[in-house]
Amino acid sequence: MARVRQWIGGFLKRHKARFDPRDWPPVEEAEDYRVFVEMWLTAFATREVVEAEADEASRALGPTPPNFRREHLPMVLATIEASRQRRGVQPVTSTREAARDASRDCPHCGSEGLAVAWAECPDAARRIPETVAAHCVCAHGRFIRKIHAEKSPEMLRRIPDFGEVLDRVKPGWLPHPPGRPELAAVPDDDSVPMETDPVRAITRAEIAAMFRPTD
Repeated sequence: MARVRQWIGGFLKRHKARFDPRDWPPVEEAEDYRVFVEMWLTAFATREVVEAEADEASRALGPTPPNFRREHLPMVLATIEASRQRRGVQPVTSTREAARDASRDCPHCGSEGLAVAWAECPDAARRIPETVAAHCVCAHGRFIRKIHAEKSPEMLRRIPDFGEVLDRVKPGWLPHPPGRPELAAVPDDDSVPMETDPVRAITRAEIAAMFRPTD
């Protein structure tokens, strides 16, 4: 996972081009601009904001753009926080034990850190499995995702973000078996409760155990 300092300059250029703010400090005023950038960098770093989150928040402000320089950072941060709350994403904790403990009540993974994403159209011929393990939105899931980002980028590319699955922005993957939204840990608002299925459904703990990572 790239550090904020590595991408903050590019993000601010994109954000400025999107809104053309008239009162931003010019790059030529080195000290004023440095302080301005450090303010954004510090705010993002302390909240563990990633570049994709920042860009998504910037784009989301398009219909109601900030008017003045002092409004940009608070509005971007508020948009990121609202997105995290909607998805149930928790801040990354400092140790794995603390992250697992903070995730004991997670409805998606039961503190294991990996939730189950279901393929809309599984296809053995195309190597699309019925299910895959996904980094959960709980503290433990965020911790595992951070470790993979830092130490195993290839693993990060192979394991989807369950937050994207829940937000339906991960094409082809669902937070429940296809056609069975009532089995989602947190049902969609428009899902219709069904009568109790006579066939016992596999529990979340059993599913999580199938994909439990090694320390």
